[in-house]
Amino acid sequence: MKDKKRYSEAFKLKVMEELRDGKWKTVADAAQACGVSAQGVRYWMKRLGFEHLNGRTIYVKTRTELDEIKRLKAEVRMLKQQLADEVLDHKIDEVTLRIACRNLGTTPDELKKERRGIMHLTASETKRSVHAICRRFDVSRAAFYKAAKARPRKEVNEELILALVRQEREVNPCAGTKKVPVAIRPELRKAGFNVGKNRLNDLLKRNGLLVEPRKVFRRRTTKQDPSLVPPPNLVKDMTIDRPDQALCSDITYIYTGEGFIYLSLTMDMFAKDIVGRAMSDTLGTESGPLAALKMAAKAIGPGKEVVSHSDRGCQYGSHAYRELLDALGWRSSMTEELHCYENGMAERLNGILKGEYFLDRHFKTKAEARKAVEESIWIYNHRRLHEKLNYKTPAAFRAEWKEVA
Repeated sequence: MKDKKRYSEAFKLKVMEELRDGKWKTVADAAQACGVSAQGVRYWMKRLGFEHLNGRTIYVKTRTELDEIKRLKAEVRMLKQQLADEVLDHKIDEVTLRIACRNLGTTPDELKKERRGIMHLTASETKRSVHAICRRFDVSRAAFYKAAKARPRKEVNEELILALVRQEREVNPCAGTKKVPVAIRPELRKAGFNVGKNRLNDLLKRNGLLVEPRKVFRRRTTKQDPSLVPPPNLVKDMTIDRPDQALCSDITYIYTGEGFIYLSLTMDMFAKDIVGRAMSDTLGTESGPLAALKMAAKAIGPGKEVVSHSDRGCQYGSHAYRELLDALGWRSSMTEELHCYENGMAERLNGILKGEYFLDRHFKTKAEARKAVEESIWIYNHRRLHEKLNYKTPAAFRAEWKEVA
């Protein structure tokens, strides 16, 4: 039996290097020149770190480099495991977020928005890369840099918005997110930016400036005189399309430490402005509703056909009140029996003055109450925006109507 020839490691490595350098075109050529089988040469290639690919010889480098490859493969496996753990953590965060939203009564988008608000603070404190922060907060790099650029400007904008809102609330304490943007819009435009309803709502909510609805206790001031025959409700099916066409009137009370003050109001049902008012210590006709009617007649002027609408209070059905209406050439209109909602516009006016300008509070003196009433009526006519007047004040709306007419 022929003895198997043994080759040294140096010889085998030399053959591999010659293959690498292109001395032989194929493994078969190298095997023939060295007197070795092609299978044997391929075994040497595998053991010494050489590989055959597409008929060519590719060098993988030395055994030290093979050890480095083995280490890198182990590191890749570890990174894959870390990535899988991060994916699992992300899934757990999503489930936790949904549970938190359900308990807090909010939405995932709102909570994510709050979390993204601390994104740049987290990046500066942790010294993590932008890529890592963006991946953790689920935002793009473009969004990160855009937010970083806009953040200082946004903080300045919010300070200005809050200052303007507080300034408007000093005049209209109950102005909400519909009217406040309209009221502060001119100042915002001067500053070069604007604010939407949703952003303003979020900003006011974060700063505790949302208006809470107030419950108003109502004292009954309507006393019907059964001996008087009330006129029909003329405004029920009436088309009111201009100022000085129809007025509505009502009486409300103001509570003071010196007793009640009874406030009689007359409002234009189209322009929404208060055209007549009177304050009295009693529910008498002369010093209350009749005085308010005289003020309204002076404001409107003579020669106009006006419908004066009210509830069935005895003051509005009195002979003195009706005689003045007849003298003015105005027609009287009253609600149907037990239908207070047919004078809802006047009731709404009472609620605005009491609910938004706090005329339902306990005044110490009647003088203090009278002053507060006068201020509130002026603000209502000249500063309070009305949605049905296209967010204009009653005074501005009437002035524009006169210019067009």
